[in-house]
Amino acid sequence: MKEHTTREEDRAHRFEVQIAVLAEGVDIAPSGNVTIRGVFNAIYATSFPTQLADLTVLVRVHYG
Repeated sequence: MKEHTTREEDRAHRFEVQIAVLAEGVDIAPSGNVTIRGVFNAIYATSFPTQLADLTVLVRVHYG
């Protein structure tokens, strides 16, 4: 089995999740401003499977 080795230049970079939300909607203005509407902390269902309204997953990551 080949052992994974990490190059020194790879150690200098990090993968960082800056924001991750499940929301009713996300609007992005031409200026780059992001408006997040209706963020969920938990979703409850009386039965499974269930139907939900259209939801948006927003994830912003930074690598560097």
